[in-house]
Amino acid sequence: MSNETKTNGGPAFPIHTPPAGGCGPYTEYGMTLRDYFAGKALGALFSHEDVRCDCIGLVAMQSYGMADAMLAEREKGGEE
Repeated sequence: MSNETKTNGGPAFPIHTPPAGGCGPYTEYGMTLRDYFAGKALGALFSHEDVRCDCIGLVAMQSYGMADAMLAEREKGGEE
C-alpha cells in the first residue's frame, strides 16, 4: 500500500474503463476516501444549529480530523 493510499484512503469511487480506441485499463480515481469521509462529517457538523458561518475553517478542520480518525480505525482492520 502506498503512503498516499494510507494517508488519503485511496480512491473513493474508482472507475475502471478502457480508453476510447485503446487497449488496456484506464482508471479515473475521483475523490479520495478521506475527502468523502470529510464531506460526510461536514454535513453532520453543519446540521447543528450552533454552527456559525464565522467558524467555517474550524468546521473544515474538524471534518478532516474525523475523516483521519475513521481512516485510522479502518487501517486497524477491526472485526468483520
